[in-house]
Parts: sequence; C-alpha cells; structure tokens
Amino acid sequence: LKPFRKIAPQAYRYIDDKHGTGDQISPMAQDLQNSEFANAVIEQPDGVLMVDYAKIIPRMFSAISELTKQLDELKGELKAKKGAA
Repeated sequence: LKPFRKIAPQAYRYIDDKHGTGDQISPMAQDLQNSEFANAVIEQPDGVLMVDYAKIIPRMFSAISELTKQLDELKGELKAKKGAA
C-alpha cells in the first residue's frame, strides 16, 4: 500500500487533442517516474509522457485485496469488543 500513498491523482487537460481530449483525472506520469511505478511511464516520440495503466492495475488489485483483509479484521475486532461489553 505504501507506494500508492505517494501518488495523488491530478485533474488536467491535454495541451492538444493529439493525445486525448476533455478533462482528465490521473496520476501524473512525471510523479510516477520518480516512484516504484516508473516502469509504467512511456515516453512518446514527441516527448509526451503517458501512463501504461496495464502495469499499475495488477498492483491496485493487490492493494484492494490487502485493504479488504484489513477491513475484515477490524470489523471482527469491533464485533468482538461489542460482544464483550
């Protein structure tokens, strides 16, 4: 989970329509370059940095699974405390 704490999505709009249109919300490729997700950054021939989400999504599923496990454990602890009271 730690790597995800350092990455915050940003709202932005592409400078031109060549790489996308409309408002976007995503981690910035520049931020990912200096993180454990550096392998997910692709530099286009024109120098524009883009994020390869296929390299991030599996780790997101692992993080969700870990969070779910932690939540279940906390729910069990809370239930046990309520039962003991």
